[in-house]
Formats: sequence, structure tokens, C-alpha cells
Amino acid sequence: MYKGLVVVIGVSGSGKSSLAQRLAAYFQQPMIEADDYHLPQAKALMQAGHGLNEEHRKPWLHRLVVACEQALSCTPTVILACSALQQQHRDRFRRIDAPVRFIWPDVPIALLQQRLRQRTGHFASNTLLTSQFACFEPPINETDCLRIDGTLSLDTQLAECVAVMDDW
Repeated sequence: MYKGLVVVIGVSGSGKSSLAQRLAAYFQQPMIEADDYHLPQAKALMQAGHGLNEEHRKPWLHRLVVACEQALSCTPTVILACSALQQQHRDRFRRIDAPVRFIWPDVPIALLQQRLRQRTGHFASNTLLTSQFACFEPPINETDCLRIDGTLSLDTQLAECVAVMDDW
């Protein structure tokens, strides 16, 4: 089993939380949901349809890194669901004193829009997708990132991740 931090990344609606939950259950390891670490003010901004800037993201990322480090001090593997839209965000996780890998469920924008229109009960409004894509830096050339087809069933995505993670 892979030991270290696995970060499932992507824009809203990509299925990162669902996949992270499945990975955590499969490996019987803890999962951290990055959305839980946003301050109420940031959640209110997103609920109002405003994207976050780096001033909002920096302390949020710091809280996430601390949470991951604390969790990794108690267990060999931690699964994190986090947008990590920019390389600098992913680089911050790479500085953790543990192996770090990223999984990116890549989903076409039309399907993302459809998923977000159907999603209820989440603080992030569907209007955020445009601002997220505007700042998203896809990890195309990042060798520690697995890009998977996010349109596939969760079972298929999980199987693909598990097969690759055996070799990490």
C-alpha cells in the first residue's frame, strides 16, 4: 500500500471528494476534506459567487498542510480532497515530510456545469466554475500526478487509482 499523502485535485464538480472518500474507505485510511478548512468568511464569499484570491487561499492551505502533517504523524497514509488549482498550491503540499502524489479526475466543462446545476447543499455556488478555470493550472507535466478520466464510474476510477498506487 502507498504510504504518504494522496491529494485528489480539481475544480468544483470534478468528483474529487467522492473519489477521495472511496480511496480512504478502500485503504481504511483517514480522509481530509479541504472544504472543512475554509473560514466562514471564505465560504460566504463563495456562496455569493465570488472566487477566492491568494490572500484567502494562503491561510487555508497552511491549515490544510498542518492537518495533513498531524494526520501523517499518526497513520501511514492520508487522503486529501482539495482543489489545489495552481502548481504553487501543489508545491506547498510537496514540502511535507512524506511522499506526496496527486490524482486529477479530469472532467469536461459541460459535464462539470451539469453536475454543479444538480448539486444541492454545497456552499460553493455553480458560478465559481468560471473563476476556478481561470486560475486552474492543469498538472499536465507534473510527474507525481495521475490524470484519470473523471467521466468514468467511481468504481472504475477507484480501480485505476488502486492499480497505479500499487506502483507508487
